[in-house]
Amino acid sequence: MSFHMHLRAVPAGEVRADAVWLETFMRDAWDAHAVESAAGVSTSIEKDFGVVGQLHSAAVSLDESDGGSCELAVYGGRVVDVLGGRRPPFVLLGPEEVREAAAFLDRADFDALWAMMGARLAGPGSGTDEDELRQHIRGHHVRLQGFYRRAAAAGYEVVKAFWY
Repeated sequence: MSFHMHLRAVPAGEVRADAVWLETFMRDAWDAHAVESAAGVSTSIEKDFGVVGQLHSAAVSLDESDGGSCELAVYGGRVVDVLGGRRPPFVLLGPEEVREAAAFLDRADFDALWAMMGARLAGPGSGTDEDELRQHIRGHHVRLQGFYRRAAAAGYEVVKAFWY
């Protein structure tokens, strides 16, 4: 089974907090994902977004002033429910939250976060070599950094879809 977290940057004011509109917009964006990703307005993480979210949550232990910004890159934002919760919601970040997510990712020390969480993320039963997983998750972290940096610099909003 495949599942993805799909992020799409959108000019401020163009997003509608309407499940039907978001479904159409994000399905079209998913169909154009390769082109949009190359243009820097889209990115996705297949299967591992939960691991990335867990890694980022360790930032609260490292920096108590972080508040909730460690949540913004993966799960945080305003939820738009779909079919009464029978399908994964869409999640919206306004321009200020996008800037917060970008700032968090820029200051997050991947190696320090990995030192805190890596052994748990690649623990017994994970079926993955810790160094291999570390490099894989670092790649996701770096792609998210670039995506949020570009979106923040442009003053964009971000729409997240969780496709299962």
